[in-house]
Amino acid sequence: LDLPGYLAFLADSVAHRSGRGERTEHVPTNVKIEGDRIAVRGHLRITCVGAPDEYYPYFDILKLRDGKIIEYNIAFDV
Repeated sequence: LDLPGYLAFLADSVAHRSGRGERTEHVPTNVKIEGDRIAVRGHLRITCVGAPDEYYPYFDILKLRDGKIIEYNIAFDV
């Protein structure tokens, strides 16, 4: 997966949720960059009309090579 592919994935996800009347927002709380690895901890906020916001913790680990994402791991229950 390269950066354009990742951005396309995000755009598709946003379009899918928008079609259902939902909106998501990544709220990072900690970001650590060390060499070719990036770790991001935060909360995914899901907003839906007429319902309280939902928050889900996440922890993403990305590995880069030549400025491109070559590995993207997602964990939700941290």
